[in-house]
Amino acid sequence: MLLCFFLGSFSIETIAQSEKPLTELKLKEIKGFTKNSIRLGDAYTALYYCEEWSRRLPEDIDVTYQLAELYRVTRNYKRAEEEYGKLALYHWRDYPLSQYFQGQMHLSLGNYEEAETVLKLFKSSKSKAKNSYYSTRLKTALASC
Repeated sequence: MLLCFFLGSFSIETIAQSEKPLTELKLKEIKGFTKNSIRLGDAYTALYYCEEWSRRLPEDIDVTYQLAELYRVTRNYKRAEEEYGKLALYHWRDYPLSQYFQGQMHLSLGNYEEAETVLKLFKSSKSKAKNSYYSTRLKTALASC
């Protein structure tokens, strides 16, 4: 009984908070909603809040990476390619897989020449991300170009 009351009041509170306009939410709340949505596997809700987080902190590369991942998961390949592109261009050492995923997004969009260029950059980098899983996937992706 007590558990039902607690869960019911928690979900009512969460719903009430999430109905506020984004402009009224503090950054801490937006981060919390984003992370909680990811934890629950709700990529679309996470994307909604993460876009606002990114608007407020556009220079935060961790948010850019999370946004790129969410666009990829929600199959918005064009936006994912743009976000991975930001990381691949300026922060590829911090996020070495950003080049790989940017190439994958180009493939998904049918931009084969761009995909090949980016994937070859990933292949030539001295990345720690080049484990056997990505090596195999990279060969397949390059063959698809």
